[in-house]
Amino acid sequence: MRLLAATALMLTFGCVPKKDYEALQTELRQANDQIAARDATVAEKESRIQTLEEALAAQEAEAADLARRIADKEAALDTLRGEQAALVKDRSRLKSSVEDMRAALAELAARKEAADARVAEFRDLLDRFKALI
Repeated sequence: MRLLAATALMLTFGCVPKKDYEALQTELRQANDQIAARDATVAEKESRIQTLEEALAAQEAEAADLARRIADKEAALDTLRGEQAALVKDRSRLKSSVEDMRAALAELAARKEAADARVAEFRDLLDRFKALI
């Protein structure tokens, strides 16, 4: 009897009406659909994150390459500036050397003129002495 009472009690409280069962099944399906949709959204977002991280890594590599190229160009520019300074220095030395040579040539021309004048005077004296001899 107790067993029968327990079974009757269980059947009374253990059973769910079909309408409630179907409502719970519908709710379960909706919850599972929402979970599946959210899982798909999460997978999509993770894929997007990975794509963006790869793009970021590529951009960082390109930035590092550009920074290296800038450093190389700056080093080349410094070298060219040094060469330019040396060329300007050489140019100014050559310019002063040309001016010195012009001054030396002018002085040499003056000395030659003076020497030619002395030679002419000496020949004149020699011609006078020849007339006396």
